[in-house]
Amino acid sequence: MEDEEMMDFDWTEKYRPSTLKDVVGNSSQLEAMRKWAEMWAKGVPKKRALIVDGPPGVGKTSSALALAKDMGWPVVEVNASDTRNAASIKDIVERGAMFDTFTLEGNFVSHKMGGYKLIVIDEADNLFGNEDRGGSSEIVKVVRKTRQPIILIVNDYYQLTSRSKGIQFMTERVRFSRLRKTSVVRVLESVCSAEGISATAGALDIIAENAKGDIRSAIKDLMALGMGMERLTEEDLLALSYREREESVFDLLALTFKGTDSKLMREKLYLVDETPDSLLLWYDENLPLQYKKPDDLCRGFDALSRADIYLFRVYKRQNYALWGYANDMMTEGILKAKNEPYTSFSKLEFPTWLKKMSSSKAKRALRRSVAKKLGNYIHLSKREVEKDFLDYFSALLKSKSQLQIGMAKELDLTAEELGLIIGKKPDSSHVKKVIEEAERMASNETAPTVFDSYNEENVEQDTKDEVKEESTQSQKSLFDF
Repeated sequence: MEDEEMMDFDWTEKYRPSTLKDVVGNSSQLEAMRKWAEMWAKGVPKKRALIVDGPPGVGKTSSALALAKDMGWPVVEVNASDTRNAASIKDIVERGAMFDTFTLEGNFVSHKMGGYKLIVIDEADNLFGNEDRGGSSEIVKVVRKTRQPIILIVNDYYQLTSRSKGIQFMTERVRFSRLRKTSVVRVLESVCSAEGISATAGALDIIAENAKGDIRSAIKDLMALGMGMERLTEEDLLALSYREREESVFDLLALTFKGTDSKLMREKLYLVDETPDSLLLWYDENLPLQYKKPDDLCRGFDALSRADIYLFRVYKRQNYALWGYANDMMTEGILKAKNEPYTSFSKLEFPTWLKKMSSSKAKRALRRSVAKKLGNYIHLSKREVEKDFLDYFSALLKSKSQLQIGMAKELDLTAEELGLIIGKKPDSSHVKKVIEEAERMASNETAPTVFDSYNEENVEQDTKDEVKEESTQSQKSLFDF
């Protein structure tokens, strides 16, 4: 009862589309989702999971739920923001993906007979953030083994795939785009009709314009303004404040490379959640891919190099006011570098440097961990060890198994740390053997050794000799008389 009341109160839930036919926009994407779902009728397909990515509020989750209803599949829905750890993901998703299902009447249905259920993981890209505690690896395992269809809903496709390249090959991608203003207006008209609200075309046009293609935001704005009203006009929208929406860096890049409107590009710049030094990497990676004429390319890189100089001065002088100049050189400078707009499409690429840093993050963390342990052992700073000693230490250990065991014990090395030092996989038999031997030695360290027994016997013998000597010295001889 409470859920029904909540649904009536929340118009985004009340008017959520129940079938794919009711979903507005992204028609080709919806057809791709339907074809992927229909493949399950022939058995478990090669691509067992579907990644649906795109900006917030464009109907990704609604489309997934509508697809399940069209296919007659029950839904197991997980929000990765609420259950962001390996245990909860494994508990909820793995059981749903690995085991067969029951009908609403309680009858068992095998997946071989088409008894599927849809696993929907919303905001799956959050599993790869700083707070992740193994959930991302569980997702990869589940996708690899699942006997049930899985849909991963993400806002940032690159965040999801940058930490786990394998997931790209195991999944099919469907990318949603922002809705056109006319499509948003059409949905708002339908909601107004159902709620008995007479809204002017101008009022709905303003709401749709402010939504920037986000249908969920548009419906929420309409609900905030129109609930309990019979008529809605432009004057009623004065209370509607402009909602700043975080824009994608791809939108900014596309506007810079393809557009000519400086004002619109500057507005986009303020909505992009990227620092100037990060933007520099994006422009540096994509400038040679987008500008084909040598003169345009030369002027573009000249502007980019000047932006780099300003960024250097920011950190050198701690004068962050220069960030504005760097932004202007990157955006305005590159925008004005072309003599005429480029109309041909060229794919925008993720910065190579960021890719490499992301892929090597775990390795660099291991190096720092080993350097800290070795530094404590030889009384040097972590920085000195990592810079001057770690490579020599690695070369020294590679061919000496006994030394590996000894240092693993003394430094309390993990399998990952030892594997990094000697250039072997952490789960290799050699690394496992060394770690096991080191742990055995550490556990037996308090037990008496051969050397300890030898030393104890020597101490006892020395004590007896000293007592005997003292006794001999205290005994009187004939010369004492």
